[in-house]
Amino acid sequence: MKISVILKVLLFFNSTVLFAEIISKLMKELNIWSLVAIEAILIIGYFKKNVLTEVRRLSKINVGNRGLFTGKNKRSA
Repeated sequence: MKISVILKVLLFFNSTVLFAEIISKLMKELNIWSLVAIEAILIIGYFKKNVLTEVRRLSKINVGNRGLFTGKNKRSA
């Protein structure tokens, strides 16, 4: 499992660098590492959003229809 994740990450970064190299050849003055850095920032933001959404979903407490505030009225008894 760990090896497959590592291989996927390496394959992703390899394809990223290849894509950035093609783009930089089209635009002569563009640095390859700037595109890699932008893509890394976008990926970190994507995973951060997913983690925060999942944490928010898991930490939501549902107390509806539990009968927590029901009881006998002391005045009517």
